[in-house]
Amino acid sequence: MNCLILKHVEQPYYEFHFEKFRGYFDNTIVLNYARYFSENGENGLENNIRKTIHENNIDMVIIFMFHNNFELTPGFLRSIKEKAYLVFWLFDEETYFHIHSKYIAQVADAVVTTCRYSVSYYEQLDIPAILYLCSYSKETYFPDPSVKKDIDVSFVGSVSKSTRQGYLDYLIKNGIDVEIYGPDAKGGFLSLENMVRTFQRSKINLNLTGMVQMNWLRRIDPMIQRIQQHKGKAIEVALTKSFVLSEYSPPLVKMFEPQKEIGIFYSKEELLEKVRYYLENDSERDEMASKAYERALKEYESDVYLQKIFTWLNDILKNGKRKDYPVYLSKLHKSRHIAFLVFSIISMLSRRKIRPAISVFPLVFRYGPIYGVYGLYLGVKNVLKRITGRYVDLT
Repeated sequence: MNCLILKHVEQPYYEFHFEKFRGYFDNTIVLNYARYFSENGENGLENNIRKTIHENNIDMVIIFMFHNNFELTPGFLRSIKEKAYLVFWLFDEETYFHIHSKYIAQVADAVVTTCRYSVSYYEQLDIPAILYLCSYSKETYFPDPSVKKDIDVSFVGSVSKSTRQGYLDYLIKNGIDVEIYGPDAKGGFLSLENMVRTFQRSKINLNLTGMVQMNWLRRIDPMIQRIQQHKGKAIEVALTKSFVLSEYSPPLVKMFEPQKEIGIFYSKEELLEKVRYYLENDSERDEMASKAYERALKEYESDVYLQKIFTWLNDILKNGKRKDYPVYLSKLHKSRHIAFLVFSIISMLSRRKIRPAISVFPLVFRYGPIYGVYGLYLGVKNVLKRITGRYVDLT
């Protein structure tokens, strides 16, 4: 089969996947649809995708998408299903499923999702779905017996998310030596190689599962604050045969067995208690790390996991009956789409992309005059707030 991958960002983890995908297809083409949209407008993007599918005999289109991507509409995607199978590969669905993913992916032939609980919802919508937590290569993440465990406790990641800073401060206040690395941490950003080495050197690798709590998202759904993610770091650390101590989350305890493969804590007091315990019990800590390593190799290593996903996709797409349902969109989705278009026009004009901006402008009214006027209001409001330095999220 020939595959067209539609991506929205240049991101190392995505690029890792694209390179792996090439092993499952005769020909693989990658197109950054967000960038192409910003340079050529919606019509230019859609025409280019149709041309690429036709000229390269594309059999499958795999789409990577995030919560603020509206360049590809369900109507357009529905139209290209006449030529190719349509697969959505979606991340962070714990947060964005109900406000974005389920609307944009309702035309899919199949969905690969990182959210365990979204699988059932897609199936309820009669969309085949499979769980893909995340995967990493054993060539990059591996044990190194020669590395000395000279770090008591480490955390790698953004400390600004959710309650992370509070947990770390509590450990430090109580005399625990914690090395913290990340874009907003004293230790700074680590290269991939140095991050793996840090995992290998650490007696305890902390995994904190709280998500970014965006104000606009909390206004839409305040209960989003209760959701915890599984986080891929547990798998990354496990593949180095190192110990993971993680904040509890419902999906994580289905990935690894608590207290046998990884440690779990529910509060800052329990975190401190378990840090002290595992620092004093090397053999128990090492035994759990070994079991997690075996589990990660067997289930989550990239060659193993992706083989499972593509075998499933092949069975679903070749043997399944393709269905064509009407497209349903919520008022919230429509409003956010229009806001996105207005923001895109402003961005295009600021870069002197006059023709694409003009081509996108009529689309502001695609859902009717009320949505168009509201979108223009949001756009003007956004510009004024940027000028005054009081910018808020457009949505």
